[in-house]
Amino acid sequence: MAHWRRADPVGMTTLITGVFFAIGAAFVVLVTVAFVLGVKWHVNPLLGAAGFYGFMALWLGFVWRMNRTGAYVSDQAIRLVRLLRTRKLPWTQVAEVYSAPAMLGTRATSRNAIWVRLRDGSRIETPIQCRAGRLGISMHANIGRLLSPTRFDATLQVLREAHRRAAGTR
Repeated sequence: MAHWRRADPVGMTTLITGVFFAIGAAFVVLVTVAFVLGVKWHVNPLLGAAGFYGFMALWLGFVWRMNRTGAYVSDQAIRLVRLLRTRKLPWTQVAEVYSAPAMLGTRATSRNAIWVRLRDGSRIETPIQCRAGRLGISMHANIGRLLSPTRFDATLQVLREAHRRAAGTR
């Protein structure tokens, strides 16, 4: 089994999503205690409970995925975790890890993102972007982690070093 470690540093996004997760979990506990104590509700208890717990399951799942969004590395692969999809790429398929403008559809944005070029020539954008960009009104693709230029460069180096180590073991 691979040992995965986060390539991008824990930062403000992790703190904010942690706070939202804690608020959601506390709300679930509060409402559950109210249900158990028999508080009188003005809605059908079964429909109310199903609606509340269904919504909170979506809320907590969404916040958890936002918290986990980023890039993870192991000796065998890189794992790109996005809000709705996780993709694992074996290092043997990776040709290069580099920085280039993030894309929004077919247009380049003002922020750089970390990209992975595969041996077959295809490119995959990671959910990690650099906060630096042109000042003023510009187009951004807010898809994941937004790092300072220093942290962005450090994350890029971590990914390149992991790729180099994996290439050396082949």
